Amino acid sequence: MPPTSETSHAPDPTSVLVIGAADAALAIHQRFEGLATVRFARTPEEGLALARKERPSLVIVHTPDQTVLAGFLELGATCLAPTTGDIATALTDLVPHLASSCSHDTQSVIDIDSLLAWLPDQNDYRAAIAVMLARLAEDGPAMIAEMRRAWRPGETGLLRHLLHKARGGVGSLGARRFAEMTIEVEVALREGKHENVEAGLFRLEEEMAAIVPAIGHWLARESRIQERVRGTDMPCERLQAMAARHDLAACDLYRSLRRELEATLRPSELARLDRAIHTLDFPGFTSLWASARAGLAREDRASSAHPAVGNSSIRVV
Repeated sequence: MPPTSETSHAPDPTSVLVIGAADAALAIHQRFEGLATVRFARTPEEGLALARKERPSLVIVHTPDQTVLAGFLELGATCLAPTTGDIATALTDLVPHLASSCSHDTQSVIDIDSLLAWLPDQNDYRAAIAVMLARLAEDGPAMIAEMRRAWRPGETGLLRHLLHKARGGVGSLGARRFAEMTIEVEVALREGKHENVEAGLFRLEEEMAAIVPAIGHWLARESRIQERVRGTDMPCERLQAMAARHDLAACDLYRSLRRELEATLRPSELARLDRAIHTLDFPGFTSLWASARAGLAREDRASSAHPAVGNSSIRVV
């Protein structure tokens, strides 16, 4: 029997569909941001209709129904109906693409996510952190080499200074373990334990050798995220398209536009949009967003003006 139009296309190996559990969808999106496209549907029926268009490779159904599951399986998707455990961890076992992409345990050597959590919606802050991390990845090995050159038994002043400087610079960017190691070396210097100093410098060198690729992995992932969220001259058009496809990246793009939208949309409209996007009500958000844009277009025509959101590069209409 020849394949039908619904089964003739292979599933997208980077696409995940979560049904009925918004918290799980958000957690998975945050865990695999930039690596996988995570979509959310409120009901199995809504999810099946979405899967026919988007072809996810993995479907997570929290209220499984055999008929619905059969529909997903016919589309070539793997279905997961978890009752306990870490769904995000299970994903890496089920989707090899994600498992290999997440092989870098970035957080264990440098906790960038906690650093960004201080100002989660500030794009300028995020960009500044990215610049500092890139500089650290470039200068880090030379920093360790300078420490080794400075180490002379009986002459500890320069090495103490370099350790203190490294602890402030590297530690402030989330490399807590590295910062703790610098303290251990300083203690060994103070106590005159030369062997411990040598061993400590070796551990710092090893730690920096782990930090540099971890930063590189994060920067590559960040680049993909920024390209996806801002890779257009018409972000409002892109937001409409993302929401229509139930893509959780729409939440990120909406947050990046939120402050500028305040200057254009009515507070009541903005409140409804906020509520829809925060609850992952993508059908509702898509309808509200289209209505808001249509209203602004009418005002545009009536006034013969061109209202912008924040600046001329971001237009709602």
